[in-house]
Amino acid sequence: MLHSTIYCARYDIISFCLRTLRLGRGLVTELCSTLHSDLETRSSNVTALPVAVIVTAALNFYASGSFQGPSGHLAGISQVSASHCIRKVTDAICSRADRYIRFPLCREGGGEAQRGFAGIAGFPGVRGAVECAHVAIRTPHLSPQAFYNRRGFYSLKVQVVAASDRTILHVDARCPGSSRDSFALGTSGLQRAFEGDGGPGDPACDGWLLGGRAYPLRPWLLTPVRRPVSAAERRYNEAHAATRAVAGQALTALKRRFRCLDRSGGAALQYAPHKAGSIVLACCALHNLALERGDWDGEDEPEENGLDDAHRSGLRVRQTLIANYFQ
Repeated sequence: MLHSTIYCARYDIISFCLRTLRLGRGLVTELCSTLHSDLETRSSNVTALPVAVIVTAALNFYASGSFQGPSGHLAGISQVSASHCIRKVTDAICSRADRYIRFPLCREGGGEAQRGFAGIAGFPGVRGAVECAHVAIRTPHLSPQAFYNRRGFYSLKVQVVAASDRTILHVDARCPGSSRDSFALGTSGLQRAFEGDGGPGDPACDGWLLGGRAYPLRPWLLTPVRRPVSAAERRYNEAHAATRAVAGQALTALKRRFRCLDRSGGAALQYAPHKAGSIVLACCALHNLALERGDWDGEDEPEENGLDDAHRSGLRVRQTLIANYFQ
């Protein structure tokens, strides 16, 4: 009976972390340890929140977009306290973001990245795939029209560069939602990084990025052929599209993990643009950290470390169907 109780308690903790916080229990524990020095309350006030509660409150918001959560200890936190937790955790993660979001721009660092991309559709020399997405925000007080996008809501335009394994190599979340993709590219620093101090013709790194039709064609940024006339150009476009798709997949996985970035999951981020941008950066860092630790990848619903028998059975059925009908 005791063994059964311990097993159920362990299951409940794992289920809570993956289903509610969208991160594994081990990673949540690691975050509490890593951020402890930033979050520890140096106060004798008996109502001061423990670090674990501060981290959990922030992760719950990232995962759901809500200040409240279904767990008992979160239900006792006021919205003001939850907002304070979110700010502290976001600032602490952003101060460490360069540990988890890294884009190797030296000539020596791109071989593995290029091999990963070449394995998708045979496209050589790719260092990353670039894509933009909108993250909805509240109506800004300053220059609101600049943030009103063509889809009819206020947003940040978030540009990411993704690796072949869908980790995020670079993120820029500073542009208003009405900005063109080419403008986001120009403000992101990627051009300076790729062209180096010597200007065009003196690249700082071998290889190139892949971008969509909205991006300008550059020696380091390859776009599709607009009107392909030869079979080779059509094959180039097909390989380009298949390879660049990882950027969209990375953004989809990011928004599935952290619903605060996904407008379909609820209201827009109720923050000013610069604070919303910090939340985007923190979520990208956490997403990469989760992938690095072998945590849930944001694709299918989390498997809860193999404890979900229904999910595991579903995987077997799906794989059998793929093998029998789609080979």
